[in-house]
Amino acid sequence: MKKFKLSLLTAILLISTLRLETHAELTINRQDKTSQNAGQNPFLKNETDHQDGKVVSLDSSGQHHLEVKTIDEPDSMTWDAAVIAVQKHGLGWRLPTIVELKFLYEQRKLISGFSDEDYWSSTERDINSAWIQGFRVGDQDRYIKHSKLKVRAVRSF
Repeated sequence: MKKFKLSLLTAILLISTLRLETHAELTINRQDKTSQNAGQNPFLKNETDHQDGKVVSLDSSGQHHLEVKTIDEPDSMTWDAAVIAVQKHGLGWRLPTIVELKFLYEQRKLISGFSDEDYWSSTERDINSAWIQGFRVGDQDRYIKHSKLKVRAVRSF
């Protein structure tokens, strides 16, 4: 039970910090150098040294980045299958935390490619359930890990 309280407290602190940081300027980099919108949209920047993902600056310092795959995993899957699937993309790829997933929901129009369904986070509630982010109305909830949900891989750098 102490582990859960620490995890919940950590999540609350991270959410509070993220809310403060989302007021700062966000930068989204795209791998596609030929984008016609890159010169017009201040959120898009040319970025070529990252694998097939969009890079999001999580704060105004420009030191905390998250690379987000441009597409979901092909099938909805259980939480355990999702953890394995995202790791197959290579070193550092993982499920986003519930805080990161909330940020992705808030920036979904800039990042693009998300469906209006529920997505798994890496944040576990207990041995049988994990937190999810709804992309239809922005709700967060816990689901039993055997449920099949959408998956989007991320990695930090």
